[in-house]
Amino acid sequence: MSDLDEDSDYKDDDADRDKGKGDIKNSIKSRKAFQMAINDKSVPPAIMRLSRIANVILLCLMALAIADYSIHFTQLKSTIVNYEVIGNSYLRIAELQKVCFNVRTMIMLNERI
Repeated sequence: MSDLDEDSDYKDDDADRDKGKGDIKNSIKSRKAFQMAINDKSVPPAIMRLSRIANVILLCLMALAIADYSIHFTQLKSTIVNYEVIGNSYLRIAELQKVCFNVRTMIMLNERI
């Protein structure tokens, strides 16, 4: 029994060594593949598609921003014009009140004289 146990121990050691050599070869192969992937300068198609989609989304956002700005700008111009119209109406009312005051003053001066 002891001879069988020793033979199995040697077989296990040999299997471990072969396994270790296989791991080293696999790691060297994977390292080479990794270095080749790093040194590869071509852009993957998925990245190119993502880049194009990002550019389209950016263009859409820019178009929306320009449209929003133009709408707000026209509304602001309209609001400014409306404030000017309101200011002119106040000036017109003030002038009318001055005219009414001057007319009353003239009427009162004529009645006393």
